[in-house]
Amino acid sequence: MFKQIFTKLCADRNLDPTVVCKNIGISKSNYSNWTDSSVPRATTLQKLADYFGVSVDYLIGKEEAKEKALAEDSLSEGERMLLELFRRIPEEKQQMALQMLRAALIEK
Repeated sequence: MFKQIFTKLCADRNLDPTVVCKNIGISKSNYSNWTDSSVPRATTLQKLADYFGVSVDYLIGKEEAKEKALAEDSLSEGERMLLELFRRIPEEKQQMALQMLRAALIEK
């Protein structure tokens, strides 16, 4: 179930699964070893959940993402694009992006 959910999240966002793995700091071989009946380690699950903006329970098939989907449906096209781009960059660069946005607000 996990691998199907992970693959769908990637497909929905036009992301290559191996690129997602690289962005969160795990190897391509880890991805290759995942099966529909296996689940990654808790730390990997949390990184993936943070990356996609879903819960760990959703990733392992225990929870529907209805609330998340509803929240994202209310976003403008620009907000959706910004969120999508933000999720694609590695975590250490996400902090840099946030700092740049904060600086842009101050310059306003």
